Amino acid sequence: MKQEGAKTGPRVFISYSWTSEDYKEWVLGLASRLVGNGVDVVLDRWDLKAGQNKHKFMERMVNDPDIAKVLLVCDKRYQEKADAGEGGVGEESLIVSPEIYGNVKQEKFIPLWTEVHDDGKPCLPTFVKAVIGFDFSTVERYERDYPRLLRNLYDMPEAVKPIIGKRPEFLLESGGDHPASVGGAEVVFRALREGKKWPVQALASYLTDFTATLSRFRLTEIDDEFDVKVLESIGKMTPLRDEFIDVCLGVFGTDLEADIEPFQDFVENLIPYVVPQPDAMEWGMLQDNLRFFTHELTLNLVAVLLRCGRFKEVGQLLGGEYFFRFGEARDLRHTGIGVLGIGCDSLDVFRNRRLRLNRVSVTADAFLNRTRHPKVKFGDLFEADLLAYYTCLTRGIEESFIKRWFPRTTLFTFSTNPPLDLFRRLVSRRFLAKALPAFGCESPEELQEKFHTCMKLLPFTF
Repeated sequence: MKQEGAKTGPRVFISYSWTSEDYKEWVLGLASRLVGNGVDVVLDRWDLKAGQNKHKFMERMVNDPDIAKVLLVCDKRYQEKADAGEGGVGEESLIVSPEIYGNVKQEKFIPLWTEVHDDGKPCLPTFVKAVIGFDFSTVERYERDYPRLLRNLYDMPEAVKPIIGKRPEFLLESGGDHPASVGGAEVVFRALREGKKWPVQALASYLTDFTATLSRFRLTEIDDEFDVKVLESIGKMTPLRDEFIDVCLGVFGTDLEADIEPFQDFVENLIPYVVPQPDAMEWGMLQDNLRFFTHELTLNLVAVLLRCGRFKEVGQLLGGEYFFRFGEARDLRHTGIGVLGIGCDSLDVFRNRRLRLNRVSVTADAFLNRTRHPKVKFGDLFEADLLAYYTCLTRGIEESFIKRWFPRTTLFTFSTNPPLDLFRRLVSRRFLAKALPAFGCESPEELQEKFHTCMKLLPFTF
């Protein structure tokens, strides 16, 4: 009987077979446990009184709109009686028959099987064999499925459908045959929500798929307006960039101990999109869209690391050794992060001349105009660019085409207030101690020596 004044959860009715006294006690224990978890259970042993008709009682409960669910607790006897149409007869008056089942919305019924056949199949009446239920046939399965049953009764599923997002902007552009998402980002976010460890596997899978997706953006022909094709292709990759930034913010914005290795592998896998293909020994313009994009990705990655205070990871990323194969002979070479900072002649030279723009760097203009992510500002890219520049100057790699990383964003130094917070804060000993790893240094003296080296190598300093 429902207790007056008691605040209850979902109201359910339990249908079962009086197989034995022990079985009746087992069902009573299940009902009591449910009540203890806030479920208002209607059970014959509590609510059926002398003089009442068991069959009518069962029919009334099944059809009662206040009963949210009917739990069919099934064993072999329940299956046999229900399939034989003997539900509602004699002692089996509490067994739901196919006729009663067919007259009620079927989602109201939840089968729980407490017994299985020799072949492992659950003991269920034919009319509910296709219905999803819960396995209570052993103690282990009972404890596994009981929380799931509660979630079902309270309508609080483990997996919740995310809110539907906005239509991707790229669909409105011409040639919308390029992906706006790699597809593995949500797996990374779910791993972060559910786990307490760095999502190495999910992250590695996402980054591998990301680099593979870039192959779909390769350009194949240079014409008189090739710079337009480059900019259009870069525009179509914008959703991928923004998704990448969100993933980086998600993983590095946590308190989890970070592992930079998946991102180092990611950087290494980007290099083939930057260096000439095996059949092209010259550094032509055909890959400029991907050169620009990988350059932009690297800037944003470093910017996010700095923003999240991941100074050790910044140092590991910028100071890492990366390998790639070059030329027709496929010689194995090694390089630093500077290989991803190669310029785009199609923009800085070709477009600049064709349109008589007289710009110092059209690439720098594009970086500024494309900085639209709400959590990564142009000032963040400025600092990341300058730090990468200093790092590449002091690496000591001899190959001229990969030694230099020119900080294009810093061309805006004199038209804006240069955001040099990272460098200005180095006067604080406390901040300096934290930030030293970002510069690949272990002591203030080592950092000072690096700055002196930079001053000697190039006049472009701050």
